[in-house]
Amino acid sequence: MRIWFITGFGLTIVGCWLLILGIQDRLEQLGRDQQDSTVVTITNKIDLTDDWNADFKSGTSAEGVDKMDENFEIAASEKSSRSESRDKFAVINNLAFADLDSLLPDNAYHEILVSKLIEDGWDVTQLRLLAQYLSDPRTEFLPEVLKINATHVENWEQYSHHLTSDGFEMCRKYWSKHNRTISSAAEEYNFPPAIIMAILKVETNFGKYKGRHSVFNVFWSLSLGDNQQVKDENMPELGNMKKPELKKLHRRARWARLQLADLLYTAKSGGENPVGIMGSWAGAFGLCQFIPASYRAYGRDGNGDSVIDLDNVADASASIANYLIENGWHNNGYRAKQKRSIMRYNHSEYYADCVLQLADGIEKQWQGLAAID
Repeated sequence: MRIWFITGFGLTIVGCWLLILGIQDRLEQLGRDQQDSTVVTITNKIDLTDDWNADFKSGTSAEGVDKMDENFEIAASEKSSRSESRDKFAVINNLAFADLDSLLPDNAYHEILVSKLIEDGWDVTQLRLLAQYLSDPRTEFLPEVLKINATHVENWEQYSHHLTSDGFEMCRKYWSKHNRTISSAAEEYNFPPAIIMAILKVETNFGKYKGRHSVFNVFWSLSLGDNQQVKDENMPELGNMKKPELKKLHRRARWARLQLADLLYTAKSGGENPVGIMGSWAGAFGLCQFIPASYRAYGRDGNGDSVIDLDNVADASASIANYLIENGWHNNGYRAKQKRSIMRYNHSEYYADCVLQLADGIEKQWQGLAAID
């Protein structure tokens, strides 16, 4: 009995010793993992949000941001000192904030923006490109986009006018002129031309209203929507706003910084100066109203000129078809599934219902329309 007791006691001591060593090794491993994870996260952020945008490539309007990811929250509290935050993230990114001073105009909001982007993980190359466009004389802060992005609520009246006799007559005239171009894109993607037509009509009235804001100005302005100083100075109604509206504004601020990264990536890849791209208060542009992330992911060259120009009917038509197919569209699918696909384009039931009803009406007019393009 004594031998068994001594043996058991010895094994217990050995077991405890091994357990302590195991815990120590695990803590060291967790420390290494945490360091590695930080590096990976920063690297991914610096790479123009390729990973971040995976969940945000669907939905071309700001209205869709609310429903894209309800878990994507931004902390409402501001850092007590922007300079401390700036220095911290400058060290992480091996970036001296002063490197940009000679490139940027003397503008307090530019400084706030750059500080936030450093926190997001932007590197020197990206920030210098940003500084180039912030120095453009057409660049301006748009306080109105903060309010409308926070308070806009859709309703059926915003869409029902497309289903009037005047709306269908506009469709008939546009189809007569662009029949061959739209049909070509529809045939290439095996996609209903009536849906392409309906989206072009609902989005911009076939290009008659593509928006009056510089999309660059929209995104850099909206990027500051989670900064208390910016809100206090530009939103006198701030004290009367509801909590959900403020949360929406904060989500869209983070979302806007992702879109800003995609917009600059497009410009760097040979696109036009983003300051000159005009679009909606939501930052959507072109005949089909894509946001920058959608443009990168789903934009297509429909006329074979090696340029994706969403103001071109062929490119816009091909991009619409590609977008919806990539987001679940099936010609022989149930109506409910087709509606869900359209709601990936714009997260609004009113929008999807209008597009489908308009397409139904357009299809009844297909026969007998002469193509004159």
